[in-house]
Amino acid sequence: MVRTADHDQRRAQIADAVLRVAGDDGLDAATVAKVAAQAGFSVGLIQHYFATKDLLIGAAYAECLGRLDRRIVEIVDHGERHGHSIRQMVIAGLGELLPLDEARRTECEIRTEFLARAIRSTALREVAASTSHDLRNRLARVIANGKACGEVDADTDEHLAAFELLATVQGLATAHLLSGESAPGHAVLERSLARVFPGRCRHHDPR
Repeated sequence: MVRTADHDQRRAQIADAVLRVAGDDGLDAATVAKVAAQAGFSVGLIQHYFATKDLLIGAAYAECLGRLDRRIVEIVDHGERHGHSIRQMVIAGLGELLPLDEARRTECEIRTEFLARAIRSTALREVAASTSHDLRNRLARVIANGKACGEVDADTDEHLAAFELLATVQGLATAHLLSGESAPGHAVLERSLARVFPGRCRHHDPR
């Protein structure tokens, strides 16, 4: 009997294969046959784990976001160990959503292609809506923490601020993909964060 861990590993390998194909040739090129060849599995095995193309693409999107999430967790852990302000950690974390190097550009292209497919797919749209909702809520909690330590004004609506920041980042990411210019976009992000985080952290900067 195949263990659950083995099933999970195979699903992860298949999702990784989708991302590698998509990174080289775009998400539309990630056919079951190409993904199977990339993963070293049979077409039948791919279809055993993912009965439809949407399920396959959805799993790859989840893996893409999982990688992003792990990097952000590392940024937060590093920031907390070194006494960084919440604003510093947020700008570093949101920067992971921007195509500022080759790896992040590839991820950004894949996320953008996924969202384009999600417009016409109920299943993918539900995945996109759920992940976007989770990200906004997490950012809202971070902004609420900023209110508690003095970096964010007490009357700030953390949910509205989170929505605004993510909308800004998503717009900047699209602009970067189209123009290839990254420096002005990062400056725009810093200005947006300065409006949300105008204060100093009482814990790390008590002046």
